[in-house]
Amino acid sequence: PSRPRRQEMPEGKLNLAATFNSAACAEGCNCCEPKASSLEKGFWKQVGFGEEASSDEGRALRTVLISEVEQEAKDMSPWERTAAIFGWQRAGALALEEGDWDAAGDAFARALAMGAALGQGPDAAPPLPPWQREETDRLCSQVLADAAQLELQQAWELRARTKVMLQQAAATASRALCLDAANSCAQVCMENATTAFAAPSIQL
Repeated sequence: PSRPRRQEMPEGKLNLAATFNSAACAEGCNCCEPKASSLEKGFWKQVGFGEEASSDEGRALRTVLISEVEQEAKDMSPWERTAAIFGWQRAGALALEEGDWDAAGDAFARALAMGAALGQGPDAAPPLPPWQREETDRLCSQVLADAAQLELQQAWELRARTKVMLQQAAATASRALCLDAANSCAQVCMENATTAFAAPSIQL
């Protein structure tokens, strides 16, 4: 199968992203900077991007991740938490472009955990007011689309357990589309995963 192509975030798709990128991030905000953590680099491979981890170790690490993010978020306003989701998504996207898979995956996992702190996902805090829900869902959808792209790149580069990785990428892209059905990046990831999975040369 052909190598999956990287999809850029549609211009103007995320109103908050444009605002943060042109304002705070342009002046050097700290929302994208690594925070002190007891988790080792690459923890995302155990935690995953699904609604729950698939192993006891992953579930334990997920508990630590959620605890760290809740501690970080406790003094933040809902808007600051939303900005943090964008910050981690941005950091992860940059790391993905540079080929640092672990930095990218860890950043995406933290963005999704912050989404949970805003009422999105199984570890969610009380729901957001309607006026903020749409933008948060769009941000989390973009994080999941980027995470699916990471899983597709792994499937292509590693050439091992490829079908399992493609299934994971498709599941992640599907979750992104549940949050924002118009997410073109997630749509392309889903198409790439489905097409590659059907290829007879794909390894188990």
